[in-house]
Order: sequence, then C-alpha cells, then structure tokens
Amino acid sequence: MSSESNVKWHQRPFVVIILLLLVLPLGLYFMWKNGLWSKATRWVVTAICVVIAFVNVANNYGSSEEEPTVENTEEVEEVEVEESNSINPELDAIIKEGYFTACETYTVETLVNSFFTNPEWESFISPEDGKYHLNATGGILYEDKPAVAAIQFEIEGDSWEMNAFEIDGEPQTDLMSVALIKKMCSSVEE
Repeated sequence: MSSESNVKWHQRPFVVIILLLLVLPLGLYFMWKNGLWSKATRWVVTAICVVIAFVNVANNYGSSEEEPTVENTEEVEEVEVEESNSINPELDAIIKEGYFTACETYTVETLVNSFFTNPEWESFISPEDGKYHLNATGGILYEDKPAVAAIQFEIEGDSWEMNAFEIDGEPQTDLMSVALIKKMCSSVEE
C-alpha cells in the first residue's frame, strides 16, 4: 500500500488549491490545518487572499443598487397633482429659499419648480408629532415613464430636512433622494 492512498482528500495540495480558488475560507482552513507548505508560504497565501477579498468587497460596496434614472419631464405631457395649500407662507419660505447640501447653487424652490411638471406645494402640521411639513409634488420621468414624485420636508425652528421622497406613492431610499437632488441640480444647469 502506498502512502499516497493514506492521504485524505483535504490533505492533497491540488484539492487545497482548488478550495482556495472556489471556497476561500475552507481552502485557508485546510491549508493551515494540514501544514502543506512552509509557514512563510502559508502567510503569503493568506495575505494575498485577504487583499483580494478586501478589493472585491470594496469594488462591490454600494454597487448593489444601480443609479436610478429620474428625469425631468420637459417632453412629457402634464401629470395630475393635488391642489397646493399653504398654512404658513413664512415657514414655507424657510424651506423654499433654502439649499440642499448636494446643490448649494440653487434654492429648493428653483430646483423643484424647474424639475417637476406642474409642481404643487402643500403644508400641514403632523397630528403624530406636531411638526410642520411641506410637500412638493409634481410630474417626473421615472424609468422612462411618467410618474408623480413627492418630496416631504420637515421643519423645526429655523432648520429643515428632507423627510421623505416617494415616486407614485412608493417610498424611495436615501440613495434615490440623493440621486434626485443631483439630477435636479444638473438639469437646472443645462
């Protein structure tokens, strides 16, 4: 009987190399457990695997969602939106005359009014938290189709923030909110 037949499958260098390529953690485990190569070689292989894993994670970070395609509706027929209503024009002005951090060149009002078709503004006080809210709604192109967008701003004292962004009543992610602001800003500059 040869000594080759007594070697288990996970002790064979060829198998460990395949595991390192296909199932990294398992390959590293068997490489260290079986002591197939010198300690220096094992450290070099481990370091290379860790660097490759970090590069792979860094390249994939944030790319799970494609950049959304939100467009203004210059070439689209008008979209129906609700009538505007303001309960406090002075508070509305704090938001409308404010600037997004991602676009400090144009006011919120300029961005919304130039990007949305038939922009409408509506303010209210939330019964849940008693805070003042201002909604801006209007038509946009979303994935090359007409849609209704709604941005909700929340004001507290002299500061405000974008509280929510929806397309056709569906809440959107922060990534989509940032993409919208950038798209609004670039479309005014065009």
